[in-house]
Amino acid sequence: MFSTNKLAAQHEIPDNIKDLISNGVSAFDSVNIARAITEFNKAIEIAPDFADTYYYLGETYSIVPGAAARSSRYLKKYLELYPEAPDKAKVTEEIAVLDKAVKTKHNTSLRGIELISLKSGIYVRSINQMAYTNTDFAFDARAGVIAGDKLIKIKDKDITGLPLQTVIDIIDEVPGNKVAVKVIRGGTETFAVMIKTEKNYPENILDLGEEDLSELINAESKPTIVVFWNTWSNEYKDYLAILKDAARDKKDSIRIITINVEENIFTPWLCGINKVPTVLFAKDKKLAGSISGYQPEILKEKISSIDKITDQFNL
Repeated sequence: MFSTNKLAAQHEIPDNIKDLISNGVSAFDSVNIARAITEFNKAIEIAPDFADTYYYLGETYSIVPGAAARSSRYLKKYLELYPEAPDKAKVTEEIAVLDKAVKTKHNTSLRGIELISLKSGIYVRSINQMAYTNTDFAFDARAGVIAGDKLIKIKDKDITGLPLQTVIDIIDEVPGNKVAVKVIRGGTETFAVMIKTEKNYPENILDLGEEDLSELINAESKPTIVVFWNTWSNEYKDYLAILKDAARDKKDSIRIITINVEENIFTPWLCGINKVPTVLFAKDKKLAGSISGYQPEILKEKISSIDKITDQFNL
């Protein structure tokens, strides 16, 4: 995370984007991340070869759940434009952490929680509080984990020195939807709880983690169905049954991507999603229609005729 004091340009900021950079930094400091992203993107449109803006934008995306791929891409662009950057080693290490998050996020059953592996251990990188909205800790003396917690035990198992994927596997193997953990928080050992959600999908259904949806759509030649959902939606269970049938019946002709809005808040914001479940249809690398709200019969009809969809608009 950066702040006004830490966010110092490596180069002289061009006059025509000074106000945009200043506005972006101020927005970030006031936790208006959407405004910060907008201002930095405007600066890039005006001065696309100014390396520092890509750094600012990459660091902004790095704290947004579900945006690790975009963060990594912008930080890589920063180093591409400024290969002799004095902070190259630090940024390169950060990129490696982000790229690992992209690979591991959708392989875990953790609900709204992202873990990262640092030299000193496994930490909670971020937690989406929406994931705990319907979780009642009144009957449990322990509270949920928070960002910055260092994990030291999963139930009674010491995880010191274990790689991230092994820790994720241990968590996934714990029965039930609550995982008791021991953490170091503020230098003090304490107990906490992590919440799990079931992810029992066919192989050709991808539950989006930290990948960039637009990149996935641009790289896909098959028609793609994108479903936004949340854990407590009973309507989504009906949708999931329909999706599993489609994944089986059309496994060679479509791709299905699910996005849990509890775990990935950036992509729903980018796509203007304000209701779950919502379904987007993409074809020929462009969006080609949508269903807002619970409409299972229309979903079945759209899936059966997905090859005939013709209206298209950019993501």
